Amino acid sequence: MLKVIFREHKKTIIITGIVTVLPIVIGIILWDKLPDMLATHFGTDNEPNGWSSKAFTVFGIPGILLAMQLFMIVFTAVDPKKKNISGKVLDMVLWIIPCCSMLVGVVSYAYALGIGIRVGMIVNAFVGVLYMIIGNYLPKNGTNFSMGIRSSWALEDPENWSRTNRFAGYCFIGGGIIILLACWLESVWITLGVTAIIAILPYVYSFLLYRRKHN
Repeated sequence: MLKVIFREHKKTIIITGIVTVLPIVIGIILWDKLPDMLATHFGTDNEPNGWSSKAFTVFGIPGILLAMQLFMIVFTAVDPKKKNISGKVLDMVLWIIPCCSMLVGVVSYAYALGIGIRVGMIVNAFVGVLYMIIGNYLPKNGTNFSMGIRSSWALEDPENWSRTNRFAGYCFIGGGIIILLACWLESVWITLGVTAIIAILPYVYSFLLYRRKHN
């Protein structure tokens, strides 16, 4: 099963793997200019509140993210309904972790080198764009256990799955637009609030579809 996934998405898997570890190469180039401790977590005020050693930031974080990427590939490969996963959706999902790796690396290195960046705005803009992309792809999958709104009611009913994930797509696109437009406020609470709403609404919608059909 894993061989099938790798054969069908070989190019994307290789490229995304390289991008995921690219911060290691950048970190090695900048090694002598980087301090012994780097900011790897920032608060709502754009000030760092979490620090990691230079070695962990340069090698550990991209390594962990690469392991997560490989786990996601294996998890998808063993999905008994993986044939219902759109190839375009899987390719899109494979790019999420590499982009996160580059985001973490660029933000950490830039701050360490004294480059003025608005972390909150960058992260919120990234999340907004990501939600819009996910929303565009959500309706393209059939029922599966890996990607999409996997409510029990949707998994049992292809019509419920289709309508729920189409509705979720609109929610994610709308939520992404709101977060993107508000990114200059650099408010983590707006992002968290919108995320909570767009995560809950599709499950409520799926349940209502189920109730309406069985009543």
